[in-house]
Amino acid sequence: SELTGSMVASNAFVPAGCVDAVNKIIQRSCFDPVAAKLINLYPMPNVPGTGFFNNNFISNGILNNDVDQFDVRVDHNIGKGNDRVFARYSFQNTNRHEPPLLDDPRWMSELAGWSASLPRPRQILIVSAHWQTAPMALSATRTVPLVYDFFGFPQRYYELTYAAPGAPELAADVQALMPAGEPVVNREQRGLDHGAWVPLMAMYPEADIPVLQLSMPDLDPAHLFEVGRRLAPLRDEGVLIIGS
Repeated sequence: SELTGSMVASNAFVPAGCVDAVNKIIQRSCFDPVAAKLINLYPMPNVPGTGFFNNNFISNGILNNDVDQFDVRVDHNIGKGNDRVFARYSFQNTNRHEPPLLDDPRWMSELAGWSASLPRPRQILIVSAHWQTAPMALSATRTVPLVYDFFGFPQRYYELTYAAPGAPELAADVQALMPAGEPVVNREQRGLDHGAWVPLMAMYPEADIPVLQLSMPDLDPAHLFEVGRRLAPLRDEGVLIIGS
């Protein structure tokens, strides 16, 4: 289970004296016997320690987060028998107090410095983990609105633009490099998502280099490695290939 610092100190669902916050231990005596048996069916925890009753919770107090979370359960008996139905509603709202990457001077300067050290690319092919679809797809080869695939941020982030030229020739080259059994479709209405335009705003803020985005077809490492191997010759033609 995961307990924040404040939850460890005052949690209505954890009896007093059950939690050793210093050593991160929930006392064995506090576990229901049935729950203890069920725990033994789960994999070992991925935090330092030995056994299920040592280091069996983690604290994320170092994060600059405010978390509001609650569960509501309503039980209802049916008739005079033992039949019962219940409903559960869970709510969680997390607010982070860390600047988005575009407002982080160090992040912006590091990416800008890195791009300045590279030969200026003729075109950019960027693969974003925020776009997964099969078969593989290419974004618009003309300038279209960006994809703002995030929520909960100030309005100004939804008004940012990155009007880089399209790259129709690069799209044709990508399709030509793929075998017959690896179709690549065109999505002419899809703009760049934030996994693409956010780093590019730091690296090439002038938006004057043609950009094309390629989707991830799946999460199979061997398959993705093979796709990368086929795309590699584009580097010799002045194409910067970025995985974001």
